[in-house]
Amino acid sequence: MTPTRPEMIPVIQEVWRSRGAPGEAGHFIISEGFAKSNSYKARWWRKGEKERIETFRPEDDERSAQPAIKAFDGQFVRTVDQNPDKTIGSVRSVEGAGWNAVNRTHPFSFTHYYQNTPYSEIVERGAGFTATDVDVGGKSGTRVFVHHPREDYRTRFVLLFDSNSQLVERRLITKLGRDKDFRVYEIHHFSDYAVIDNPTGDPVRMPMRVKQRSVCGEHPPGTFAEYWTEDVNVTRLVLNGDIPDKTFDLSIPAKAETYDGVGGHGWLAPGEQPGYLLPEDAKAKTRWLTWVGVALGALVILAGAVYARKRAGRAEATQV
Repeated sequence: MTPTRPEMIPVIQEVWRSRGAPGEAGHFIISEGFAKSNSYKARWWRKGEKERIETFRPEDDERSAQPAIKAFDGQFVRTVDQNPDKTIGSVRSVEGAGWNAVNRTHPFSFTHYYQNTPYSEIVERGAGFTATDVDVGGKSGTRVFVHHPREDYRTRFVLLFDSNSQLVERRLITKLGRDKDFRVYEIHHFSDYAVIDNPTGDPVRMPMRVKQRSVCGEHPPGTFAEYWTEDVNVTRLVLNGDIPDKTFDLSIPAKAETYDGVGGHGWLAPGEQPGYLLPEDAKAKTRWLTWVGVALGALVILAGAVYARKRAGRAEATQV
């Protein structure tokens, strides 16, 4: 994560001044200290709906440091954060953890999923779909606009594809709080595509560099008030490797202060862990040296869904 760039501060201040809430600007000016404390390196695994992410501070030696861990075993979301003075654990339901309501940062969220909804499904079923031929880097590309298909989601997407049908930019548009109209909240840029070997099927092209820009408005129109940027570098990506199910069973140490969001007991003192908080076979900690492993399964590629809907739209337009 990077702090707010100095030239963005007056833009941010003007955005909030124009909304009649100048005091809000300070909440969108990110310091170097905050940016540093929220930067990390990670290892990530996914198999079907199960997921595990381990995060380290940038300066940590992964061979010896204790990571913060979050794991979803298909039923509960468990976390463990071990610090020198205290170990904190938690167990929450899918709803309690907001598991399907957060756009987590991992390789699948770049080009395949938005809050666990496949982008291919969004493109196939979303209202307001348009596909326009545009110039992208001096070559022919495609700009797609589409609404999230779920009525309770007030999110719209602008997807920009290059001449190779690779997603190079995505904008998330929504309306929150005191917004008078829909506006851009995030802009994602994708680059350094690499061909990743897939032992069970065709190779998959994935972006290895992603820039995620968070913005709080525009001033003047067309100039985004960018308050922070997350630069993601994928160092290793393995598809359809052998990932044992126990990878996603996270055992919370007995010494941990644990939040029970399943039984509704709130914070439990160290040693107070009802049996349902613990996975049955998570008795031993396993260290995985691969940066990331992914089980793709049956996955519709986004560009294919865009092509299919463009083709269907053209067919409908020619009917008499």
